[in-house]
Amino acid sequence: MDRRKLLKSMILGCSAMAISPIRLIGRYSAEQDLEFYVAGVRFCRIHAILHEGDVVNLRWERSPVGGSWAIYNESGQQVGYVPKRLLPQIGALHQSRGRVSFADAFAVPWKRYKVTVTQS
Repeated sequence: MDRRKLLKSMILGCSAMAISPIRLIGRYSAEQDLEFYVAGVRFCRIHAILHEGDVVNLRWERSPVGGSWAIYNESGQQVGYVPKRLLPQIGALHQSRGRVSFADAFAVPWKRYKVTVTQS
């Protein structure tokens, strides 16, 4: 094997090993907590600002297009929705409660609240 082929195969091997952990970061494992930013906050008018540690309820809502998990505060006011890409994971958790893990009233709406749902 000549030097050029050896170097190419070493570079390809190292880059493949460097990329594989990056793919695993975005995956969800059933043993972990599921953490996400609340979607649709700007469309929901709530009278009380959520704070870190507040409990939120998740409810499945049907619509003509399909369905979604809506997020409500303890007063029963809708805060937003679970992002569409996480619908299967939330359904697999069989969990209807979560906690606000991050809250910033002055952030852009799509990064205002972060909710953590734990598997019990």
